[in-house]
Amino acid sequence: MVDQAATQSLIKNLRDGVIVFDVNQRVTVTNLAAHQFTDQSAHDFDLDKVYSMFSKIDLATSVAEVLKTRTTTHIDEVQVGTSWYEVFVIPLQDDQEVLVGAAIVIYDITEVKKIDKLRTDFMNIAAHDLRTPMTAVKGFVQMIRHGDFGEPPKGEIAEALADVEEGADRMISLVNDFLTVSRIEQGRFKVEVSACDLTHCVERAIEEISVTAGDRPIKITHRIQPGLPPVQCDQSKIIQVLINLLDNALKHTEKGRITVSVDRDDDPKFVRIIASNTGDSIPEEDLPRIFEQYYKGEQKEVAPGRGGGLGLGLHIVKMIVEAHGGKIWAANDPGGKGVSFIFTLPIADTS
Repeated sequence: MVDQAATQSLIKNLRDGVIVFDVNQRVTVTNLAAHQFTDQSAHDFDLDKVYSMFSKIDLATSVAEVLKTRTTTHIDEVQVGTSWYEVFVIPLQDDQEVLVGAAIVIYDITEVKKIDKLRTDFMNIAAHDLRTPMTAVKGFVQMIRHGDFGEPPKGEIAEALADVEEGADRMISLVNDFLTVSRIEQGRFKVEVSACDLTHCVERAIEEISVTAGDRPIKITHRIQPGLPPVQCDQSKIIQVLINLLDNALKHTEKGRITVSVDRDDDPKFVRIIASNTGDSIPEEDLPRIFEQYYKGEQKEVAPGRGGGLGLGLHIVKMIVEAHGGKIWAANDPGGKGVSFIFTLPIADTS
Protein backbone atom coordinates (compact mmCIF):
# COMPACT_ATOMS: atom_id res chain seq x y z
CA MET A 1 0.00 0.00 0.00
CA VAL A 2 2.89 2.31 0.81
CA ASP A 3 4.43 1.55 -2.60
CA GLN A 4 1.16 2.31 -4.36
CA ALA A 5 0.73 5.57 -2.46
CA ALA A 6 4.30 6.58 -3.22
CA THR A 7 3.82 5.79 -6.90
CA GLN A 8 0.64 7.84 -7.10
CA SER A 9 2.31 10.72 -5.29
CA LEU A 10 5.20 10.60 -7.77
CA ILE A 11 2.83 10.57 -10.75
CA LYS A 12 0.80 13.50 -9.45
CA ASN A 13 3.92 15.64 -9.03
CA LEU A 14 5.41 14.97 -12.46
CA ARG A 15 5.56 17.88 -14.89
CA ASP A 16 4.61 15.51 -17.72
CA GLY A 17 1.00 14.50 -18.17
CA VAL A 18 0.18 10.97 -16.97
CA ILE A 19 -3.14 9.16 -17.47
CA VAL A 20 -3.38 5.64 -16.04
CA PHE A 21 -6.32 3.37 -16.92
CA ASP A 22 -7.31 -0.28 -16.58
CA VAL A 23 -7.84 -2.89 -19.32
CA ASN A 24 -11.41 -1.61 -19.78
CA GLN A 25 -10.01 1.91 -20.33
CA ARG A 26 -11.44 3.26 -17.07
CA VAL A 27 -9.18 6.07 -15.82
CA THR A 28 -7.68 5.33 -12.40
CA VAL A 29 -4.94 7.93 -11.92
CA THR A 30 -4.25 11.33 -13.47
CA ASN A 31 -2.02 14.23 -12.51
CA LEU A 32 -2.17 18.01 -12.66
CA ALA A 33 -0.18 18.21 -15.89
CA ALA A 34 -2.65 15.86 -17.64
CA HIS A 35 -5.53 18.08 -16.47
CA GLN A 36 -3.80 21.19 -17.80
CA PHE A 37 -2.86 19.63 -21.15
CA THR A 38 -6.35 18.24 -21.79
CA ASP A 39 -8.35 21.00 -20.04
CA GLN A 40 -10.18 18.44 -17.86
CA SER A 41 -10.73 18.15 -14.11
CA ALA A 42 -9.86 15.10 -12.03
CA HIS A 43 -13.50 14.45 -11.08
CA ASP A 44 -14.91 13.88 -14.55
CA PHE A 45 -11.82 12.98 -16.55
CA ASP A 46 -12.89 11.47 -19.88
CA LEU A 47 -10.48 9.35 -21.92
CA ASP A 48 -12.55 9.89 -25.07
CA LYS A 49 -11.83 13.62 -24.83
CA VAL A 50 -8.11 12.81 -24.83
CA TYR A 51 -8.60 10.68 -27.95
CA SER A 52 -10.47 13.57 -29.57
CA MET A 53 -7.69 15.98 -28.63
CA PHE A 54 -5.10 13.78 -30.39
CA SER A 55 -7.33 12.85 -33.32
CA LYS A 56 -4.51 13.52 -35.82
CA ILE A 57 -2.67 10.43 -34.59
CA ASP A 58 -5.72 8.22 -33.81
CA LEU A 59 -4.67 7.70 -30.20
CA ALA A 60 -7.65 5.41 -29.54
CA THR A 61 -6.32 2.88 -32.06
CA SER A 62 -2.82 3.14 -30.55
CA VAL A 63 -4.19 2.41 -27.07
CA ALA A 64 -6.15 -0.60 -28.32
CA GLU A 65 -3.02 -1.93 -30.04
CA VAL A 66 -0.92 -1.49 -26.89
CA LEU A 67 -3.49 -3.36 -24.78
CA LYS A 68 -3.51 -6.14 -27.37
CA THR A 69 0.23 -6.51 -28.02
CA ARG A 70 1.64 -5.25 -24.68
CA THR A 71 4.24 -3.17 -26.53
CA THR A 72 4.94 0.51 -26.01
CA THR A 73 3.91 2.99 -28.71
CA HIS A 74 5.77 6.27 -29.21
CA ILE A 75 4.46 9.23 -31.19
CA ASP A 76 7.42 11.52 -31.80
CA GLU A 77 5.48 14.76 -32.12
CA VAL A 78 1.93 15.92 -32.72
CA GLN A 79 0.49 19.41 -32.91
CA VAL A 80 -2.66 20.37 -31.00
CA GLY A 81 -3.60 23.98 -31.64
CA THR A 82 -0.46 26.02 -31.03
CA SER A 83 1.09 23.38 -28.76
CA TRP A 84 3.30 20.40 -29.57
CA TYR A 85 3.39 17.12 -27.66
CA GLU A 86 5.34 13.88 -27.59
CA VAL A 87 3.19 10.92 -26.55
CA PHE A 88 3.92 7.44 -25.16
CA VAL A 89 1.37 4.68 -24.55
CA ILE A 90 2.86 2.16 -22.11
CA PRO A 91 1.35 -1.23 -21.09
CA LEU A 92 1.19 -1.90 -17.32
CA GLN A 93 1.60 -5.37 -15.79
CA ASP A 94 1.53 -6.67 -12.21
CA ASP A 95 4.14 -8.86 -10.49
CA GLN A 96 2.78 -11.96 -12.25
CA GLU A 97 3.08 -10.20 -15.64
CA VAL A 98 -0.69 -9.97 -15.97
CA LEU A 99 -1.82 -6.96 -17.99
CA VAL A 100 -3.64 -4.56 -15.67
CA GLY A 101 -3.97 -1.56 -17.93
CA ALA A 102 -1.88 1.11 -19.62
CA ALA A 103 -0.67 4.68 -19.25
CA ILE A 104 -0.60 7.61 -21.60
CA VAL A 105 2.39 9.86 -20.92
CA ILE A 106 2.30 13.31 -22.52
CA TYR A 107 5.37 15.55 -22.87
CA ASP A 108 4.87 19.21 -23.76
CA ILE A 109 7.61 19.97 -26.31
CA THR A 110 6.24 23.35 -27.44
CA GLU A 111 9.23 25.33 -26.17
CA VAL A 112 11.65 22.84 -27.69
CA LYS A 113 9.91 23.25 -31.06
CA LYS A 114 10.08 27.05 -30.77
CA ILE A 115 13.80 26.94 -30.02
CA ASP A 116 14.36 24.49 -32.86
CA LYS A 117 12.47 26.80 -35.25
CA LEU A 118 14.61 29.75 -34.16
CA ARG A 119 17.74 27.68 -34.77
CA THR A 120 16.49 26.56 -38.19
CA ASP A 121 15.47 30.08 -39.19
CA PHE A 122 18.87 31.40 -38.13
CA MET A 123 20.66 28.70 -40.11
CA ASN A 124 18.57 29.50 -43.20
CA ILE A 125 19.20 33.24 -42.99
CA ALA A 126 22.90 32.84 -42.22
CA ALA A 127 23.37 30.26 -44.96
CA HIS A 128 21.62 32.36 -47.61
CA ASP A 129 23.52 35.49 -46.57
CA LEU A 130 26.82 33.61 -46.77
CA ARG A 131 26.29 31.79 -50.04
CA THR A 132 25.79 34.89 -52.20
CA PRO A 133 29.04 36.71 -51.27
CA MET A 134 31.06 33.47 -51.27
CA THR A 135 29.82 32.67 -54.78
CA ALA A 136 30.88 36.16 -55.85
CA VAL A 137 34.31 35.70 -54.25
CA LYS A 138 34.81 32.42 -56.08
CA GLY A 139 33.69 33.94 -59.39
CA PHE A 140 36.03 36.93 -59.18
CA VAL A 141 38.98 34.76 -58.10
CA GLN A 142 38.41 32.46 -61.08
CA MET A 143 38.29 35.43 -63.43
CA ILE A 144 41.58 36.78 -62.03
CA ARG A 145 43.25 33.37 -62.26
CA HIS A 146 42.05 32.90 -65.85
CA GLY A 147 43.34 36.29 -66.95
CA ASP A 148 40.01 38.05 -67.50
CA PHE A 149 41.47 41.23 -65.94
CA GLY A 150 44.87 41.03 -67.55
CA GLU A 151 47.89 38.75 -67.30
CA PRO A 152 47.10 35.74 -65.04
CA PRO A 153 49.02 35.93 -61.73
CA LYS A 154 51.99 33.64 -61.22
CA GLY A 155 54.08 32.30 -58.38
CA GLU A 156 52.98 32.95 -54.80
CA ILE A 157 50.06 35.16 -55.86
CA ALA A 158 48.67 32.38 -58.06
CA GLU A 159 49.04 29.89 -55.21
CA ALA A 160 47.32 32.25 -52.78
CA LEU A 161 44.41 32.77 -55.17
CA ALA A 162 44.08 29.00 -55.61
CA ASP A 163 43.84 28.67 -51.81
CA VAL A 164 41.15 31.39 -51.73
CA GLU A 165 39.13 29.59 -54.40
CA GLU A 166 39.44 26.28 -52.55
CA GLY A 167 38.30 27.97 -49.33
CA ALA A 168 35.32 29.52 -51.11
CA ASP A 169 34.41 26.10 -52.53
CA ARG A 170 34.49 24.55 -49.07
CA MET A 171 32.37 27.36 -47.63
CA ILE A 172 29.78 27.09 -50.41
CA SER A 173 29.65 23.32 -49.95
CA LEU A 174 29.14 23.74 -46.20
CA VAL A 175 26.38 26.33 -46.71
CA ASN A 176 24.63 24.02 -49.19
CA ASP A 177 24.79 21.19 -46.63
CA PHE A 178 23.24 23.44 -43.98
CA LEU A 179 20.42 24.38 -46.33
CA THR A 180 19.82 20.75 -47.32
CA VAL A 181 19.62 19.63 -43.68
CA SER A 182 17.26 22.51 -42.92
CA ARG A 183 14.96 21.55 -45.81
CA ILE A 184 14.95 17.91 -44.68
CA GLU A 185 14.06 18.86 -41.09
CA GLN A 186 11.23 21.12 -42.27
CA GLY A 187 9.82 18.52 -44.66
CA ARG A 188 10.59 20.76 -47.65
CA PHE A 189 13.12 18.37 -49.20
CA LYS A 190 11.31 16.98 -52.22
CA VAL A 191 12.31 13.82 -54.08
CA GLU A 192 10.90 13.68 -57.61
CA VAL A 193 11.49 10.16 -58.88
CA SER A 194 11.50 8.75 -62.36
CA ALA A 195 13.17 5.84 -64.16
CA CYS A 196 16.90 6.62 -64.20
CA ASP A 197 20.00 5.03 -65.68
CA LEU A 198 22.56 4.72 -62.88
CA THR A 199 25.41 4.74 -65.38
CA HIS A 200 24.82 8.43 -66.02
CA CYS A 201 24.65 9.21 -62.28
CA VAL A 202 27.88 7.35 -61.53
CA GLU A 203 29.80 8.91 -64.43
CA ARG A 204 28.64 12.44 -63.54
CA ALA A 205 29.70 12.00 -59.90
CA ILE A 206 33.11 10.58 -60.81
CA GLU A 207 33.67 13.36 -63.33
CA GLU A 208 33.04 16.01 -60.68
CA ILE A 209 35.05 14.36 -57.91
CA SER A 210 38.00 13.74 -60.28
CA VAL A 211 38.45 17.51 -60.50
CA THR A 212 38.89 17.62 -56.72
CA ALA A 213 41.30 14.68 -56.77
CA GLY A 214 43.50 16.53 -59.28
CA ASP A 215 46.79 14.79 -59.91
CA ARG A 216 46.86 12.87 -56.62
CA PRO A 217 47.89 9.19 -56.91
CA ILE A 218 44.31 7.93 -56.70
CA LYS A 219 42.58 5.90 -59.39
CA ILE A 220 38.80 6.46 -59.52
CA THR A 221 36.93 3.77 -61.46
CA HIS A 222 33.47 2.28 -61.79
CA ARG A 223 31.95 -1.07 -62.73
CA ILE A 224 28.31 -1.55 -63.63
CA GLN A 225 26.73 -4.95 -64.11
CA PRO A 226 25.53 -5.28 -67.72
CA GLY A 227 21.80 -5.38 -68.35
CA LEU A 228 20.69 -3.70 -65.15
CA PRO A 229 17.19 -2.20 -65.29
CA PRO A 230 16.65 1.51 -64.54
CA VAL A 231 16.07 2.51 -60.93
CA GLN A 232 13.34 4.67 -59.44
CA CYS A 233 15.16 7.79 -58.29
CA ASP A 234 15.61 11.53 -58.37
CA GLN A 235 18.66 11.70 -60.60
CA SER A 236 20.13 14.94 -59.21
CA LYS A 237 19.72 13.70 -55.62
CA ILE A 238 21.44 10.38 -56.32
CA ILE A 239 24.31 12.21 -58.04
CA GLN A 240 24.58 14.25 -54.82
CA VAL A 241 24.66 11.02 -52.78
CA LEU A 242 27.48 9.62 -54.92
CA ILE A 243 29.45 12.88 -54.81
CA ASN A 244 29.18 13.00 -51.01
CA LEU A 245 30.34 9.39 -50.68
CA LEU A 246 33.20 9.84 -53.14
CA ASP A 247 34.22 13.08 -51.43
CA ASN A 248 34.29 11.27 -48.10
CA ALA A 249 36.45 8.56 -49.67
CA LEU A 250 38.76 11.22 -51.09
CA LYS A 251 39.29 12.76 -47.64
CA HIS A 252 40.39 9.43 -46.19
CA THR A 253 42.43 8.04 -49.09
CA GLU A 254 45.93 9.43 -49.57
CA LYS A 255 46.69 7.10 -52.46
CA GLY A 256 45.19 3.99 -53.98
CA ARG A 257 41.75 3.37 -55.47
CA ILE A 258 38.20 4.61 -55.15
CA THR A 259 35.66 2.37 -56.87
CA VAL A 260 31.93 2.54 -57.53
CA SER A 261 30.24 -0.74 -58.41
CA VAL A 262 26.58 -1.32 -59.25
CA ASP A 263 24.95 -4.77 -59.18
CA ARG A 264 21.59 -6.42 -58.70
CA ASP A 265 20.85 -6.71 -54.98
CA ASP A 266 19.98 -9.97 -53.20
CA ASP A 267 16.46 -8.54 -53.08
CA PRO A 268 15.42 -8.67 -56.76
CA LYS A 269 13.42 -5.46 -56.35
CA PHE A 270 16.57 -3.41 -55.67
CA VAL A 271 19.93 -2.47 -57.13
CA ARG A 272 22.98 -2.29 -54.86
CA ILE A 273 25.59 0.46 -55.16
CA ILE A 274 28.96 0.19 -53.41
CA ALA A 275 31.40 3.09 -53.08
CA SER A 276 34.66 1.69 -51.72
CA ASN A 277 38.16 3.01 -51.13
CA THR A 278 41.55 1.72 -50.07
CA GLY A 279 42.06 4.33 -47.34
CA ASP A 280 41.90 3.93 -43.59
CA SER A 281 39.17 1.85 -41.96
CA ILE A 282 36.54 3.39 -39.70
CA PRO A 283 36.93 2.55 -35.98
CA GLU A 284 34.40 -0.17 -35.15
CA GLU A 285 32.83 1.93 -32.38
CA ASP A 286 32.08 4.68 -34.91
CA LEU A 287 30.37 2.51 -37.53
CA PRO A 288 26.88 2.56 -35.93
CA ARG A 289 26.93 6.37 -35.66
CA ILE A 290 28.62 7.68 -38.78
CA PHE A 291 25.32 8.70 -40.40
CA GLU A 292 24.25 10.79 -37.41
CA GLN A 293 24.01 14.54 -37.87
CA TYR A 294 27.26 16.35 -36.89
CA TYR A 295 28.95 13.08 -35.87
CA LYS A 296 32.56 12.88 -37.09
CA GLY A 297 34.11 9.99 -35.18
CA GLU A 298 37.81 9.28 -34.79
CA GLN A 299 38.75 8.57 -38.40
CA LYS A 300 41.25 11.24 -39.43
CA GLU A 301 41.20 13.06 -42.75
CA VAL A 302 44.43 12.44 -44.63
CA ALA A 303 43.67 14.55 -47.71
CA PRO A 304 41.44 17.47 -48.63
CA GLY A 305 37.93 17.03 -49.99
CA ARG A 306 35.14 19.33 -51.01
CA GLY A 307 33.02 19.51 -47.87
CA GLY A 308 33.28 21.61 -44.72
CA GLY A 309 33.90 18.64 -42.47
CA LEU A 310 31.12 19.14 -39.89
CA GLY A 311 29.61 15.67 -40.17
CA LEU A 312 26.69 16.64 -42.42
CA GLY A 313 27.59 14.88 -45.66
CA LEU A 314 26.88 11.29 -44.60
CA HIS A 315 23.76 12.36 -42.69
CA ILE A 316 22.39 13.96 -45.87
CA VAL A 317 23.28 10.82 -47.84
CA LYS A 318 21.27 8.65 -45.43
CA MET A 319 18.24 10.95 -45.57
CA ILE A 320 18.24 10.97 -49.38
CA VAL A 321 18.63 7.19 -49.71
CA GLU A 322 15.85 6.53 -47.20
CA ALA A 323 13.60 9.08 -48.96
CA HIS A 324 13.95 6.83 -52.04
CA GLY A 325 12.93 3.74 -50.06
CA GLY A 326 16.46 2.36 -49.94
CA LYS A 327 18.89 1.44 -47.17
CA ILE A 328 22.50 2.43 -46.49
CA TRP A 329 25.26 1.08 -44.30
CA ALA A 330 29.05 1.02 -44.06
CA ALA A 331 31.53 -1.81 -43.65
CA ASN A 332 35.28 -2.03 -43.23
CA ASP A 333 37.32 -4.14 -45.59
CA PRO A 334 38.03 -7.49 -43.86
CA GLY A 335 41.72 -6.97 -44.51
CA GLY A 336 41.69 -3.51 -42.95
CA LYS A 337 42.49 -1.80 -46.24
CA GLY A 338 39.52 0.46 -46.72
CA VAL A 339 35.83 1.18 -46.27
CA SER A 340 32.75 0.46 -48.34
CA PHE A 341 29.53 2.44 -48.25
CA ILE A 342 26.66 0.31 -49.56
CA PHE A 343 23.19 1.54 -50.43
CA THR A 344 20.19 0.21 -52.31
CA LEU A 345 17.67 1.80 -54.66
CA PRO A 346 14.38 0.33 -55.91
CA ILE A 347 14.11 -0.86 -59.49
CA ALA A 348 11.73 1.21 -61.60
CA ASP A 349 8.45 -0.31 -62.69
CA THR A 350 8.55 0.16 -66.46
CA SER A 351 5.68 -2.21 -67.26
